[in-house]
This record gives sequence, C-alpha cells and structure tokens, in this order.
Amino acid sequence: MNVNKDHVEHYSSLRKHVESVFGRPIQRSSDFDRLSEDIYRKTGEPLSVSTLKRFWGYIPSRTVLSLISLDILSRYAGAASFSAFCAEDSSLFLQEACLSARAIPDGALVEITWDPGRKVLLRHLGEGEDFVVVRSCRSKLREGDLFSTADFILNNPLYIGRIRRGEELLPPYVAGVTGGLTGCRIASQK
Repeated sequence: MNVNKDHVEHYSSLRKHVESVFGRPIQRSSDFDRLSEDIYRKTGEPLSVSTLKRFWGYIPSRTVLSLISLDILSRYAGAASFSAFCAEDSSLFLQEACLSARAIPDGALVEITWDPGRKVLLRHLGEGEDFVVVRSCRSKLREGDLFSTADFILNNPLYIGRIRRGEELLPPYVAGVTGGLTGCRIASQK
C-alpha cells in the first residue's frame, strides 16, 4: 500500500484511536515523549517524538508520514497495519460531545474554537440549521458569512458545504482539519 493524499482522511481517526489507547488527548510536548515510550513498550517498535509531533500537527510538516510509521501507529491502535486500519475505518459512531443545530434556541450566539487559536462567534438564525458569522478571529470565515450545518462535534472537523458571502457562493470549507473543534458552546441566548 502506498501512502498518498487519499489516505489522509484516515489520519484523524487514527489519531483518535491512538489517543484512546494512550488514555488521553495528546496536547502538550511532554505527551509526545510519553506516547513514544508507550508505543515502544506496547509494540517493541520505536517511533520518534518528532514524527509524532508532525503527525499531530504540533510542528508544521509538508510531508505525509511514511508507511512504516503509519503501520506502527496502527499496530499500537490495535490493527495489523495501516491498510488494515483503513479497511476497518470505513465508518464509526462518534462518542464526542455534540451540539445539534436544531437544539440551539433561535437567535442564540454560539462560539466555536479550533487550533491554532481560531475563534468564531455565530448567531443561530432560526429553528433550522442556518447561522451567520458575527465575529471571526484568525479564521477564513468572515463577519456576515451565512452557512448551514447540522451538528458541531468536538474533536472533529466542522464541514460546511456552502458559504454565502454577500452575493458570492464559496466552495466547501472545513474548520479544524487537524484536531477538529476544540470548543463549542452556546455563548448567550436571545
């Protein structure tokens, strides 16, 4: 199996499985040291701290992980190899906290955050799934952008099919590609 950009969709799931085996989210530099040690202890295979940091997006990288590294992570997560992990990873039920758009009161403000340091304040526009951006900090979303979404799921990317910016219809957008949403809360109700 050659690793290519088509397999990137499985990276987020592999990170979640590894964190589940590790017993907590990987967020600090010291977490990568401990994870590297735990991987070696459980698989007998070394995986460097810098490789783990690149895979989690803790340090920037323009390259994909080698198949050898992905195989080690997959074995740690309980699969025989990365290709076996991908085959098993075709669907799953999410256990993360979820805020359904339909459960948000009309006119309520919703704050969503994702790394690195993105924060967007949205206003729910009614009983459906429509939102307008009220304020945006370090995000490509802009004040006044309109979009629809059904759910905000922590630790998962937010996929927005269409954004209306004035008269322009923008292409699909993903917030939190690496690591997903880090926060989602109703900031205030109308």
